[in-house]
Amino acid sequence: MGVSETEGQYSKYERLLTSGQLLQIVEKELVEPRDDQLSIADLVHLEKQFESALIQTRSTKTHLLLNSLSDLHEKEKMLEEEKRCLQEKLQTAGTTNNGRKNRVMMDLNIHADDQIEEN
Repeated sequence: MGVSETEGQYSKYERLLTSGQLLQIVEKELVEPRDDQLSIADLVHLEKQFESALIQTRSTKTHLLLNSLSDLHEKEKMLEEEKRCLQEKLQTAGTTNNGRKNRVMMDLNIHADDQIEEN
């Protein structure tokens, strides 16, 4: 493979941005029988592109997981606040039947636990 062919290969690979395209290149270049095989420089360049695609994929995954975690923390805070408000309402209602009050508070705890498990 001459210098100009190698440069042509590099420019061909530099345009590729997605990992799917990189996989297609590898399949085409390594699986098909060819007389002129890829040089070590070509393989190193492909490896760097794979590493870059992997870093980008991991970054996106981390970003999505952090957003999901943040959303769950917000939901947890809202549920805890809702539970606190409901418990205050029960206390201010001043039910005279103490057994009934305990049963209602227990039902609220079960309801809050069910809400958390659903999400």
